[in-house]
This record gives sequence, structure tokens and C-alpha cells, in this order.
Amino acid sequence: MAVGRTSILIVLIAAVLCGRASGQDGTADGEWRSYAGDAWGTKYAAHDQITGENFSDLEVAWRWQTADALLPYPSADGVTWLEASTVFDRLEQDNPGLWVTRPSIGRLSATPLMVDGVLFLSTPLYQAAAIDARSGETLWVYNPRVYEQGSPPLPMPWNHRGVAYWERDGVARIIWGTGDGYLTAVDATTGLLATDFGENGR
Repeated sequence: MAVGRTSILIVLIAAVLCGRASGQDGTADGEWRSYAGDAWGTKYAAHDQITGENFSDLEVAWRWQTADALLPYPSADGVTWLEASTVFDRLEQDNPGLWVTRPSIGRLSATPLMVDGVLFLSTPLYQAAAIDARSGETLWVYNPRVYEQGSPPLPMPWNHRGVAYWERDGVARIIWGTGDGYLTAVDATTGLLATDFGENGR
């Protein structure tokens, strides 16, 4: 009996020590390729450019306006870009009861990924965006327009936690779930639907 407990204790201690050792690897080269930094969820990056001594010297390099701020709305001329609240008002007038919870754009809580100098993130309205990490320039936005189809099934605030990055044989995809129950995949470089994924990208 004592031998069995000792063996279990040794295995548990080894698991904890191995877990701590791998937790120090973290991300490489400033990349943040997956949620929590790496496949092990270490949330660790071994960088030394920002320290306790120089933290107070940091300055804002750029700011990004969420892609949710202006949304497309059908018009006689094709598409008009309007403030999100105006689009929501018009959709609600056209279809009362469309949402359990009215969409809002103020809960941006996604963890951005960083791959090859590009940030990838999702917005509360389930849009995905690519942003140049140095300049803050928006490289592309893909809008599945979920807000036009109604609410996610639960009566909760509109929110999204982030996207996933996938790469194989030089092909890179950004993949995320949308409130209407689909996985969506786009080309990481262009933001266009990856038609080889699911049915035309969903």
C-alpha cells in the first residue's frame, strides 16, 4: 500500500516539475500564434525589452478603431457604410425581435494573435481582422454579418474571445466560430473565404 502511494506521489511531483519546465519555453521571436501564447497555454514570453525600469517610458505607438464601428447596410446604390448603432436601429425596425440581446460593440475582449508581424483578432460582432503590428494599419476585415441574422442562441452580451491560426505547407488560415453556429475560415494573407474549408469557407 505504501509503495503504491509513494509511486503516485513521485509521478505527481514529476508531472508538476515537467509542467513548470515546459511553461518556461513560451513563445518565440515575439510571436503569439495561439490563444495563451502557445499550444501548452503557458501565457509566457521570454522577452526582455520591457522591464520594470523602462515600463514608465512606454508610449502609445498607435490606436485601432474596431471594425465594428462602421458597418455595411444595403442601399439603392449598393452598400452604404453607417455607424453600428444606426445599422442596428434599421435592422430592428425591419425585423422587431431579431435579437434576444441587441448587438453592442463595446466588449472587445479578444486575445490577438501575432504571426509574422501581423495581429489577428475577432470583434464582438464576430468579424475577424488583420492588423500590421508596427503601424496599426488594418490589412483586411472579414465580416460574416451575423448580426443581420439574429442573436446567438443565449441571451448574453455580444462578445468573442479570439481566432485560431492554422498553417500547413505554406497555406495559412484564420479560423473562428460565429454566433450563428458556424466555423469560418479565411486566408490569413487576404482575408478572403477559404473555399476549401467546409462549404465555401464555413
